[in-house]
Amino acid sequence: MSEKTTAYLARVIGARFALDLYMRHLMNFGVVALGVDQARYTEIINDRLANSGGYLTLSDMQYVIQIFKRIAEVPEDPWVQVNI
Repeated sequence: MSEKTTAYLARVIGARFALDLYMRHLMNFGVVALGVDQARYTEIINDRLANSGGYLTLSDMQYVIQIFKRIAEVPEDPWVQVNI
């Protein structure tokens, strides 16, 4: 999963699905492959949910994705992701 595949999925299936999938990928990769505490990700999502009335809009998801990218550096290249 990468920005490129997310953009493709957004065009083909829909932006909400694509952004949600990418957001979850970044979180799960950070936790499983890079050892980041899941609570860090959960806190960001919960804070955003509290500020947006319990529903993540597309802009909320984009914001969360940018924060997740700062927490852990997930490679864009899928072959590099597989080899970590």
